[in-house]
Amino acid sequence: MSESPHANGNLIAAITAIACCNLAVGVMVQVIPLTMEAQGLSAGLIGANTAIGQLGVFLSGLALPFFTRHISSRIIVLLAIALLALSFLLFTATEPLWAWYAIRFASGVGIAALFTLSETWITIAAGTARRARVMGIYTSVLTVTFGAAPFLIAAIGFAGAWPWLIAAACMALGFIVVFGVKVDAPDASDKGTSLASVVKKAPAIYASIFATTTFEGVCLSFFVIYAMRRGLDYTTANYILGTGIVGCLLLFYPIGQLADRWSRGKTATLCATIAVLFCMLTAFTINHWSIWPITIILRAGAFGVYIVALTTIGDRFRGTELVSASALVAICWGLGGMIGPPLAGVLIDTFSINLVPWLMAGCYGFALIALGLNRWTLEPKQSSQDI
Repeated sequence: MSESPHANGNLIAAITAIACCNLAVGVMVQVIPLTMEAQGLSAGLIGANTAIGQLGVFLSGLALPFFTRHISSRIIVLLAIALLALSFLLFTATEPLWAWYAIRFASGVGIAALFTLSETWITIAAGTARRARVMGIYTSVLTVTFGAAPFLIAAIGFAGAWPWLIAAACMALGFIVVFGVKVDAPDASDKGTSLASVVKKAPAIYASIFATTTFEGVCLSFFVIYAMRRGLDYTTANYILGTGIVGCLLLFYPIGQLADRWSRGKTATLCATIAVLFCMLTAFTINHWSIWPITIILRAGAFGVYIVALTTIGDRFRGTELVSASALVAICWGLGGMIGPPLAGVLIDTFSINLVPWLMAGCYGFALIALGLNRWTLEPKQSSQDI
């Protein structure tokens, strides 16, 4: 593994930039559904807004392998951060319904570019022997910064310009960090690898990531609304979600250790099983004190699958194939967001808000099926660029 000062500098730069930007994104995904709900818009329209942002993520992921062969990944990340900052400022000057769909699409484009390329930098700098632990630390940072958003929104409210101004300021700080640090990037001298060939080599990895992205889209769009309709007040519902998001970070590094020292596939299977069981438990405990630790363990299991999947991508892909593999992660986020929240919104409108825990559990039921078909491992077929 590489542990040079330069490699560690890349890790620090990429993780710091992601931390700043992730807090801003966390504010966005909380404020938009709450604002739309407060204006009396349906769950279907809330889900559709999430989906249009994920369409931007999806299309950006498709385009990234091409653009990284012609433009420095650092320049792309800086442009993505600037686009997100502008998007957040535009949210302050417009009102739902239709303007927010266009802005949400643009923000999705920026999010995909930022996170895909930053994760690629982190994967390269981490090295093989410590990769799962580094990805655990990275996911912990994501969790802390994203989890701070519900607490921030609970403290300052979701109305008015302040949430968006804070989000834009976070993006500005992330821009400064990336602008001031040189980062390593994959060799872009060849023509790259098709996205379809990467999926064919690693179907279990991407099924597991898709499960996580669909879960997260449903959870962030509807968990707080679900808790409020089940009788909890707005602040308590946000604190439960925020506690779950932040509290599970204590388990990410141990999950990474388990994956490094035991088995990638078995760790992913264990995490997916925990996610299914604890999603179902929320249906019976939402009004009980036990919902607090249950939400922590639920999210640890859910994102443990993601940690191991990202680690296995870093193990198996190199060069521009790694860019394609990482871009597919963004595409999974886009697909999960386009499918999960709108479908959940329609089902909730048709049947009941009480479906939310079961819809979340179903995401990881899908992951377990994929892992079972792959003999309980995430290992892809041998990559043509393995060294």
